[in-house]
Amino acid sequence: SPLRPYAEFRLADSIYRKALLQSYRPYSFLAPTYLKGVAAWFEKVKSPEGTYAWAWTQLRLGELNFRARDLVKANKYFRQVTERMDHGAEKALGLMNLGLCCQTMDKTEDAVRVYKIARTVPNVTWVSYTEYSRWAPLKSNGAVASYSDTNTLAQRRLWRMGVEKAAH
Repeated sequence: SPLRPYAEFRLADSIYRKALLQSYRPYSFLAPTYLKGVAAWFEKVKSPEGTYAWAWTQLRLGELNFRARDLVKANKYFRQVTERMDHGAEKALGLMNLGLCCQTMDKTEDAVRVYKIARTVPNVTWVSYTEYSRWAPLKSNGAVASYSDTNTLAQRRLWRMGVEKAAH
C-alpha cells in the first residue's frame, strides 16, 4: 500500500513519544544508548526518497543522533532532507537543524551558509509549548526552540554567532 511508509513512521513515532512520556525526562537528558534504541524503529521505515514519510524519518533520525551527540550522523540525515526536499516545512526544519549541527561541530562557515539559506525558504512559524512538542528546530542542549519563525530564528542564530549585527 502507498500508505505503508506513513504507517511505519507513525508506529515508530508513537513508540518514541510513549517512551519519552514514560521516562519523565526531557529529550536532552536521555541516555545515548536509549536514543539509539529508539532510532532503530525509525530505521525500519522504508519510503521513497523525497516523500514526506521519508523526510519525517530522516529528520527524526537526525534529531535522535543529535541528542545522542553523534553529530556526523545527524549532519548526514539533516543534509539529505535539505538537498532532496522542495521548499516547505521539512526543508526549513532540516536547514535549521543542519545549521545547529554544523555550529555544534565548530563548522562556523557551514553554519552561516546554512542559516542564510534558511532565511530564503518560505517562512514557517514553529510553536513549541513543551519538550514533547511535535516538530520544532532544536536548541544546542537538544531541547526544542520555543515560538518563532524560521527567518527570525535563523537571523537570531547569525546574530549570536556575531556574523551579522542585531537590528536595534
